[in-house]
Amino acid sequence: MEQQNLSVKIKRIFSDYLRESNLTDMMYTYLVLKKTNPSEIFTASTYPVAWQDIYLSNSYQFIDPVVLIAMNRITSFSWAECFSLTERANLTKVFTQSAKQGITGGYTFVLHDHCDNLAMLSFLLPPGDESREINIIENKSNIFQFLVDTHAYYLDITSNKKDSSFDKPLFSAREHEVFYWASKGKTNVEIGCMLGITLSTVKFHLRNICKKLGVTNSKHAIRLGIELNLIISP
Repeated sequence: MEQQNLSVKIKRIFSDYLRESNLTDMMYTYLVLKKTNPSEIFTASTYPVAWQDIYLSNSYQFIDPVVLIAMNRITSFSWAECFSLTERANLTKVFTQSAKQGITGGYTFVLHDHCDNLAMLSFLLPPGDESREINIIENKSNIFQFLVDTHAYYLDITSNKKDSSFDKPLFSAREHEVFYWASKGKTNVEIGCMLGITLSTVKFHLRNICKKLGVTNSKHAIRLGIELNLIISP
């Protein structure tokens, strides 16, 4: 409920800004996720509600090409830059699903803060409507400053709330160990011998890792772990 109330407050701030900036017809999403635990996510959005539900319920932030690009850059970008990432079959799922909701293109502003969060402000761009993207590009400095100010407000509000779950690590210590050695090419049997655990326990931890990342196999989990910098040395 607290997140919902905060989302409403931030959407009011956006409404005022977009009206003053002559961008009232733009659909947007302000998204914040913890880089050390991307399962912790906050959004304030005017995207279609059906798509918001699909995105959050499936934890698409783990495989969203827009998020993966934003993780590794500090400048704004058009979603057209994402399509090279979608060569991997599992990543096309996000764009395929979003297209069914009329979401096919956009432009994203990126902010990495001192609390290890990634903040993103994305605007939808309908196909063939170049004027909106031109408008955004011409006002990049102003929009980015607005993102900074809005995110400062978000941090001020959330820093006063003691939510122990927010800083809870994504993986347990044992899962980190298993994930690390799996990423180094060790087999399940080798990992079990190195850590002094049974083969079934290794498989159990790998299943949990895959489940938390929203993927179906350990190879995909390792690729995502590398992309999101989630694999750490034990």
